[in-house]
Amino acid sequence: MNSTPPSEKIRVFVVDDHQVVRLGLKTMLESAPDITVVGVAASSQEAIERIPTVAVDVLLTDLRMAGLNGEQMITILHKSHPNLRCAVLTNYHSDEDVFSAMQAGAMAYILKTAPMEHVIDAIRSVHAGQRSIPPHIAQQLVTQGTLGELL
Repeated sequence: MNSTPPSEKIRVFVVDDHQVVRLGLKTMLESAPDITVVGVAASSQEAIERIPTVAVDVLLTDLRMAGLNGEQMITILHKSHPNLRCAVLTNYHSDEDVFSAMQAGAMAYILKTAPMEHVIDAIRSVHAGQRSIPPHIAQQLVTQGTLGELL
């Protein structure tokens, strides 16, 4: 269910080091009537510099990038923007990757293989203050005994 009034779109900022992915995400996200992409960045450093200049509700970031990775960027941004909600969109789902990202402050962990609807739903959930973790990744965390530490 959409928690954002029609007149107020969810403002998303996308960070990924691959141009095709950034542009694809922007196009995909803006196909949802309640989402607008207010910025894109090719690196964590670029995002850290640009985010203070735009109004952002949800940061959608890749996890592994050259220089600062997504987890480090989330940690830095939460210090200066504690209300910024973050979601990770990545190819990687090792226990360590998931746990580190969530511990840094990510509220969603989405795999790049997820259908478009799941990515959009995760952004809506994060915007509403809810976590979004695919069942198989949540099961990984339960199996490792780390899910409780994140909740």
